Amino acid sequence: MHSTKIPVIPRREQTVEMNGEEYTLKEGELIELPKWLVPMLDVECVPLKSSEIKAMLMKERGPKLAEIPDDFYDRMEFSQDREAQKAFLQLLDVRLEKIAKMSCHPVDLELPDEEQVLYTQITELVATWKKDVVRKVLHQD
Repeated sequence: MHSTKIPVIPRREQTVEMNGEEYTLKEGELIELPKWLVPMLDVECVPLKSSEIKAMLMKERGPKLAEIPDDFYDRMEFSQDREAQKAFLQLLDVRLEKIAKMSCHPVDLELPDEEQVLYTQITELVATWKKDVVRKVLHQD
Protein backbone atom coordinates (compact mmCIF):
# COMPACT_ATOMS: atom_id res chain seq x y z
CA MET A 1 0.00 0.00 0.00
CA HIS A 2 1.20 3.46 -0.81
CA SER A 3 0.98 6.73 1.05
CA THR A 4 -1.93 8.66 -0.36
CA LYS A 5 -1.65 12.42 -0.63
CA ILE A 6 -4.62 14.39 0.60
CA PRO A 7 -5.51 18.06 0.13
CA VAL A 8 -4.99 20.23 3.18
CA ILE A 9 -5.00 23.91 4.08
CA PRO A 10 -2.35 25.05 6.61
CA ARG A 11 -3.80 27.02 9.53
CA ARG A 12 -0.58 29.00 9.87
CA GLU A 13 2.74 29.38 8.06
CA GLN A 14 5.05 26.52 8.97
CA THR A 15 8.19 24.85 7.69
CA VAL A 16 8.54 21.10 7.33
CA GLU A 17 11.45 18.92 6.22
CA MET A 18 10.74 15.87 4.05
CA ASN A 19 13.33 13.67 2.38
CA GLY A 20 16.08 16.19 3.07
CA GLU A 21 14.11 19.02 1.47
CA GLU A 22 12.59 21.92 3.37
CA TYR A 23 9.10 23.13 2.47
CA THR A 24 7.29 26.24 3.67
CA LEU A 25 3.56 25.81 4.04
CA LYS A 26 1.68 29.08 3.68
CA GLU A 27 -1.42 29.77 5.72
CA GLY A 28 -4.63 29.25 3.74
CA GLU A 29 -2.89 27.81 0.65
CA LEU A 30 -4.34 24.53 -0.65
CA ILE A 31 -1.63 21.84 -0.94
CA GLU A 32 -1.40 18.04 -1.02
CA LEU A 33 0.57 16.19 1.65
CA PRO A 34 1.12 12.51 2.42
CA LYS A 35 -1.58 11.35 4.84
CA TRP A 36 1.00 10.13 7.37
CA LEU A 37 2.40 13.67 7.66
CA VAL A 38 -0.93 15.43 8.28
CA PRO A 39 -1.28 14.66 12.04
CA MET A 40 2.14 16.22 12.68
CA LEU A 41 1.18 19.60 11.20
CA ASP A 42 -1.31 22.33 11.96
CA VAL A 43 -3.46 21.84 8.87
CA GLU A 44 -7.13 21.41 8.02
CA CYS A 45 -7.96 18.45 5.79
CA VAL A 46 -10.27 19.13 2.86
CA PRO A 47 -13.05 16.51 3.03
CA LEU A 48 -15.09 15.38 0.06
CA LYS A 49 -18.31 17.33 -0.45
CA SER A 50 -21.65 15.57 -0.69
CA SER A 51 -21.99 16.87 -4.27
CA GLU A 52 -18.70 15.16 -5.22
CA ILE A 53 -19.83 11.87 -3.69
CA LYS A 54 -23.24 12.10 -5.35
CA ALA A 55 -21.51 12.62 -8.71
CA MET A 56 -19.51 9.42 -8.08
CA LEU A 57 -22.74 7.64 -7.16
CA MET A 58 -24.30 8.70 -10.49
CA LYS A 59 -21.32 7.19 -12.35
CA GLU A 60 -21.93 3.91 -10.51
CA ARG A 61 -25.33 3.49 -12.18
CA GLY A 62 -23.69 1.58 -15.03
CA PRO A 63 -22.74 -2.09 -14.80
CA LYS A 64 -19.01 -1.46 -14.45
CA LEU A 65 -17.20 -0.30 -11.34
CA ALA A 66 -16.51 3.41 -11.84
CA GLU A 67 -13.14 4.91 -11.00
CA ILE A 68 -12.90 6.86 -7.75
CA PRO A 69 -10.02 9.05 -6.53
CA ASP A 70 -7.16 7.28 -4.73
CA ASP A 71 -7.72 9.57 -1.76
CA PHE A 72 -11.47 8.87 -1.54
CA TYR A 73 -11.47 6.88 1.71
CA ASP A 74 -8.74 9.01 3.28
CA ARG A 75 -10.67 12.22 2.67
CA MET A 76 -13.93 10.72 3.93
CA GLU A 77 -12.26 10.17 7.31
CA PHE A 78 -12.32 13.95 7.77
CA SER A 79 -15.92 14.56 6.71
CA GLN A 80 -18.34 15.75 9.39
CA ASP A 81 -21.13 16.55 6.93
CA ARG A 82 -24.14 14.25 7.50
CA GLU A 83 -25.26 14.51 3.87
CA ALA A 84 -21.78 13.54 2.65
CA GLN A 85 -21.70 10.61 5.08
CA LYS A 86 -25.11 9.42 3.87
CA ALA A 87 -24.00 9.61 0.22
CA PHE A 88 -20.78 7.80 1.18
CA LEU A 89 -22.76 4.90 2.68
CA GLN A 90 -24.89 4.64 -0.48
CA LEU A 91 -21.80 4.64 -2.67
CA LEU A 92 -20.11 2.10 -0.42
CA ASP A 93 -23.07 -0.30 -0.74
CA VAL A 94 -23.12 -0.02 -4.55
CA ARG A 95 -19.36 -0.53 -4.85
CA LEU A 96 -19.37 -3.43 -2.37
CA GLU A 97 -22.01 -5.25 -4.41
CA LYS A 98 -20.04 -4.77 -7.65
CA ILE A 99 -16.76 -5.86 -6.04
CA ALA A 100 -18.45 -8.98 -4.65
CA LYS A 101 -19.84 -9.84 -8.11
CA MET A 102 -16.44 -9.35 -9.74
CA SER A 103 -14.77 -11.62 -7.21
CA CYS A 104 -16.61 -14.60 -8.75
CA HIS A 105 -14.76 -14.08 -12.03
CA PRO A 106 -11.46 -12.48 -10.97
CA VAL A 107 -9.74 -9.92 -13.17
CA ASP A 108 -6.92 -7.46 -12.53
CA LEU A 109 -8.36 -4.24 -11.16
CA GLU A 110 -7.00 -0.85 -10.18
CA LEU A 111 -8.76 -0.14 -6.89
CA PRO A 112 -8.11 2.06 -3.88
CA ASP A 113 -6.17 0.13 -1.23
CA GLU A 114 -9.23 -0.38 0.98
CA GLU A 115 -11.19 -1.95 -1.89
CA GLN A 116 -8.22 -3.98 -3.15
CA VAL A 117 -7.96 -5.71 0.24
CA LEU A 118 -11.69 -6.53 0.15
CA TYR A 119 -11.55 -7.77 -3.45
CA THR A 120 -8.55 -10.01 -2.76
CA GLN A 121 -10.12 -11.52 0.35
CA ILE A 122 -13.50 -12.15 -1.28
CA THR A 123 -11.84 -13.62 -4.39
CA GLU A 124 -9.81 -16.04 -2.27
CA LEU A 125 -12.87 -16.98 -0.19
CA VAL A 126 -15.01 -17.60 -3.29
CA ALA A 127 -12.29 -19.69 -4.96
CA THR A 128 -11.80 -21.84 -1.86
CA TRP A 129 -15.54 -22.29 -1.37
CA LYS A 130 -16.07 -23.23 -5.03
CA LYS A 131 -13.21 -25.74 -4.94
CA ASP A 132 -14.62 -27.34 -1.77
CA VAL A 133 -18.16 -27.59 -3.19
CA VAL A 134 -16.94 -29.05 -6.49
CA ARG A 135 -14.82 -31.59 -4.62
CA LYS A 136 -17.74 -32.59 -2.37
CA VAL A 137 -20.51 -32.66 -4.97
CA LEU A 138 -18.55 -34.14 -7.86
CA HIS A 139 -16.44 -36.35 -5.58
CA GLN A 140 -13.22 -34.95 -7.00
CA ASP A 141 -10.03 -35.14 -4.96
